[in-house]
Amino acid sequence: MLFLTVCYDYFRTPLHADVFTSFSWSVNVCGRKRWLLFPPGEELCLQDRFGQLIYDATAPELQDEKKYPRYKELCSSEEIIQETGEAIFIPSGWHHQVWNLEDTISINHNWVNGCNIETMWASLKDNLMAVKKEVEDCKDMEGWDEHCQLILQAMFGMNYEEFYSFLTFIGNKRLDSLRENKLILLFGNWQLGRNHILFDLEQLKRVLITFIKDTDTRSLNFFKNLDNQPEQLIKEIEHYFV
Repeated sequence: MLFLTVCYDYFRTPLHADVFTSFSWSVNVCGRKRWLLFPPGEELCLQDRFGQLIYDATAPELQDEKKYPRYKELCSSEEIIQETGEAIFIPSGWHHQVWNLEDTISINHNWVNGCNIETMWASLKDNLMAVKKEVEDCKDMEGWDEHCQLILQAMFGMNYEEFYSFLTFIGNKRLDSLRENKLILLFGNWQLGRNHILFDLEQLKRVLITFIKDTDTRSLNFFKNLDNQPEQLIKEIEHYFV
């Protein structure tokens, strides 16, 4: 995912983590930005008593212990001023808030790879848990699990079936390269070597194993119709680690 953003005076993005808890980088073509970043886990201190994340991490209302009971537990954050021509890397799952200190143009890119696919899976599960909690009063309705998946897709941008399709697409593409003894070509003629491909497959296998054992996964109609496809994919991956 590659984005070009044109940002005007004092425009800011609220406190958030990037889509799918992906990695991201941002390069300033011109202008200056102020970044406020929080390592994973610190965002819990910025939630109100109902578990809602605050919009502005610098808001005075955070001092109200009745509204934000854990704010005083906050122990780690980073503040960075990004100048023209500078790039910043945001690790997976880090919450951040950004201010444009003047007219700014930046280029931003988000991605998922073998290093953070488990983080993406954990985030997907956490978001489903949040959905189920919000609509638990409807739990007795027919097709409740499937309805939760619809809400998850709207909130997170992906549901369990789409995540499985994502895993199998990546897995089969990497397996094809090993079967044909060909490197995977990327944009700009960059290539994925054999060790990189094997690393991705090992990480994907770990996620796929936990995915097919997950109670929520096994309750969904799409998974019940897969027969032994996930297990077969795992066996094909394991073939290259014997």
